[in-house]
Amino acid sequence: MRGRLAVLLSISLLVLAPVLLGKGKTLKVVIAGGNLAKPVEISDPKTLADFQVWAGPGTSSNQGQAFIVDWSSGPIKELPEGLSRYEISFYVDGLDRVAYVVLYAFDHSIGHGYVYIPGKSDQHFQSNVRTIFRGIEGSWFHAWTVWDSVAGPLVTNARPAAFERNLHQAKWTEEDRRELLAKAQRGDSGSQMWLAAAHEQGWFGEKNFSEALKWFKKSAAQGNPDAQNSLGQMYEDGEGVKQNYALAAKWYREAAEHVPDLGGAGQGRNNLGLLYLDGRGVPRDYVQAYMWFRLSLGGTAKCGPHTSNLSSAAQQMTTAEIEEAEHKVEEWKIRHHDQQD
Repeated sequence: MRGRLAVLLSISLLVLAPVLLGKGKTLKVVIAGGNLAKPVEISDPKTLADFQVWAGPGTSSNQGQAFIVDWSSGPIKELPEGLSRYEISFYVDGLDRVAYVVLYAFDHSIGHGYVYIPGKSDQHFQSNVRTIFRGIEGSWFHAWTVWDSVAGPLVTNARPAAFERNLHQAKWTEEDRRELLAKAQRGDSGSQMWLAAAHEQGWFGEKNFSEALKWFKKSAAQGNPDAQNSLGQMYEDGEGVKQNYALAAKWYREAAEHVPDLGGAGQGRNNLGLLYLDGRGVPRDYVQAYMWFRLSLGGTAKCGPHTSNLSSAAQQMTTAEIEEAEHKVEEWKIRHHDQQD
């Protein structure tokens, strides 16, 4: 009788765990493992607003896509082979420990990821069910596309271990080059981008702009915003290629259209705005310049002493033109489902 009561009490505690702990909002998400040289932290409140631990199975939420999982499609039978796995840790308000941990695998070739909810024999099962017992532990699921749009670029464009090992050295090793080259030849867009960057910066001992251009093009063609922005910079600066502002604008625009505005996407928006501001490769258009500066990382990149790019554009504009530009910003955000300021 006593043993039966203990079992019932344990089950009750698992079911009541979310209520007892309180449904605090997500404060931080940390991505570790896989090809990351060091953990990546996501702490922007607006980004995190979509990724709440207390959503999906085991909660009162009936959303088909919630937390970071597409629950509506159900568990998958098996995970595709050869994918790097990352540990995703969630920190929430009101809890002095990691609230929940899952595994994440991202397929760079299709831009889609998968999420594993640790099962009974896995490391984080006990701590997870102290937070919430979902009843579907031990299964892989399709990742929610909103999560893929945030985490995918972070793991795709992660700095390779060689970058961290040789951060203060003049060159990377031949082993580093072979490792990156092998991944790049298999079509990994992140490796292609970093291989190009290494050739452009001379991290292998000397600069090789033709190789940089080749690999930036391959990565950019796969939609890598960092590569697209870097390719635009090569065309704008005439670095290893004939200077061509129109092509620079083309590749900046490709990068700028990515959401969220991380890395090359934000830089592409700012760089495209500068071309519109000066009328290089595109007609001079202060409304367009203002719009892209507003959509870049806060519009705060410096254009000159004590003045931002956004201010430089605004100084050339009428009140009506500024209102038109602000309207275009809102239209762009709606089209791209981007709710950032």
